[in-house]
Amino acid sequence: MAPREMRAKVSGAYAHFTSPSRDQICDGPPALPESAQGDESVFNRNFPGEGEFPLVGFVQHLPPDAVLSIEAPVNRLRPSLTPMQRATRAVEGTRRIPAAAGC
Repeated sequence: MAPREMRAKVSGAYAHFTSPSRDQICDGPPALPESAQGDESVFNRNFPGEGEFPLVGFVQHLPPDAVLSIEAPVNRLRPSLTPMQRATRAVEGTRRIPAAAGC
């Protein structure tokens, strides 16, 4: 399946993660109550690999020259992890996704 077709199949909840030149990834639950969506989307997403989004399948359908960036604010972890620990966890999780996808 071509990337454009894959993007078309991604539900509306995930469609904003894609762009023609760069793809941002984060992770999270498959559904949230409407009352929790604002906080999750702005302040408390999950690092890639720490939720239930189909990121491996998504990455498998990106073009080989795609650039991935992490878009995962995780304010809830500020009290327990340093900025370096949060960055390390985000990068390590993100690196596992393309590896699992065979990229």
